[in-house]
Amino acid sequence: MSKILNHTNIAKAIYLTLENKKGEELVNANKLIIKFLTKKNLLNKTKEILKNLEKIIFEKNDILNIKIFSAQKLNEENKKEIIKFLSNKKLSSKGQTLGIQKGLTLGTFTEIRLEEKIDQKLLGGVRLENNHDIIDLTLKNKIQQLEEVFN
Repeated sequence: MSKILNHTNIAKAIYLTLENKKGEELVNANKLIIKFLTKKNLLNKTKEILKNLEKIIFEKNDILNIKIFSAQKLNEENKKEIIKFLSNKKLSSKGQTLGIQKGLTLGTFTEIRLEEKIDQKLLGGVRLENNHDIIDLTLKNKIQQLEEVFN
């Protein structure tokens, strides 16, 4: 795939094409998109394109999408605490960060969505990720930090 015709640029073009379309106009735009993807042999890349499209939609609608990695399923109370924690952070999206190493860059979001992922390799704690940053509150990370202090 050429540099110009990459997943991100295709997703942006799809977003702009579909923006504010309704009814028959939306149906026709979707048909043109499918025809384009077929002509360029990109139907096998739809998963990557859709991931990029989702990121664009979340960004345009001020939605913070957080992936939560934990060893076991979190209960609703824990999820609410995480949303409350993230909601109370009044950090600008211009570089202020929260966390231990890299941090989650937070701005003003109209919605916070949590996408839970179970990672059996984790001993305990959670790791929060968005498109760019990570807050690693796992037991493994805490142990590594202790090792660094004592070495």
